[in-house]
Amino acid sequence: MAGGSTTGGASEERAAIWKSLNRYAFALTCTLAILIGLVLTFQDHKLSTREVLSAVGLALLAAVIYGIIFATISTRNQERSLVQREQDLISSVETRFDTLSQKMRQDLADAARTYMPTAEYPATDSFNPIFNGDVSRSLRRSSLYAFRGTSAKYVPARLRNSPQKPQQIKIVMLNIQSERALRRRAADRNYHKSLKTSTVNDILNELKREVLMSAVALYDCRHFCPIEIAYSTETAVLRTEVFDDAVYISWYQAPKSLNTPYPESQRFVAESFLYEVQRLEIFRRFEIADHKVTFNGDSTEDDLMMHLQTISQTSVSLNEISALRAEYSDFIKPFENFLSNLQ
Repeated sequence: MAGGSTTGGASEERAAIWKSLNRYAFALTCTLAILIGLVLTFQDHKLSTREVLSAVGLALLAAVIYGIIFATISTRNQERSLVQREQDLISSVETRFDTLSQKMRQDLADAARTYMPTAEYPATDSFNPIFNGDVSRSLRRSSLYAFRGTSAKYVPARLRNSPQKPQQIKIVMLNIQSERALRRRAADRNYHKSLKTSTVNDILNELKREVLMSAVALYDCRHFCPIEIAYSTETAVLRTEVFDDAVYISWYQAPKSLNTPYPESQRFVAESFLYEVQRLEIFRRFEIADHKVTFNGDSTEDDLMMHLQTISQTSVSLNEISALRAEYSDFIKPFENFLSNLQ
């Protein structure tokens, strides 16, 4: 710090010396010019003092006139220069501001696309035509249909209704072998005012039946493309449907969802953060699932029967499969009619 102060003081002292020298040099130059001019003037002995003074006066007058003209022209040039510089500065500032504004708008648009939903669907008392219409359009354009939720009871109807079928179908449903997961989901559903039934045990039986019906209905879609199903012990507070262009997330626990049968939902595009997370989450579930199955064109009713017995840990007959198929047909008919009217 001390060395810096000494250096700064020396620099200021040298600058002051140079200023003094410049002043002295200017004064000396002016004095010499005046003296030389006077000497040269008085070399002409024919000139009288009056003539010399007259010449000096004319020279001063000419100098004044020149100074006025020079000052006027210089002032105008400076004014024009200042105006031009001001205009250039304003133009530069406006250009910079426009550039920053465009960048800010682009950054906000990118952030919104990454983190914000592109569509929101309110909770409803009946099938939402806007939500289901958007889901159907995404399904028609998609090679992937990945689902994660309690049961995939609406997925087979969507597949049958779609004119173009996806090439890959991955379904993650509740593992009904897990008593703790079942009871947690049953408690959630019992808390749901629009679906509340008499006892938690009633809901437990409903959930088991839904999963078994969904498995049978998905098996019946095996000719569209291979159906991959995994069973998870998560309690599914969200229903997630992933397509090539977007992910649809339905939140069962949203405040307005608690009073209506069909929950609030949001749509996030494929470039968004949540799309990448949910898509990866479903694929990870398949990697770590203890119970999973693939139904394809070679699968038989016996394969389905063995699978149902495995996930339910009870004996399942072909007659029971027929009963589940008939029960599902009655359940899904209103939704299939609704989808047909959306076309």
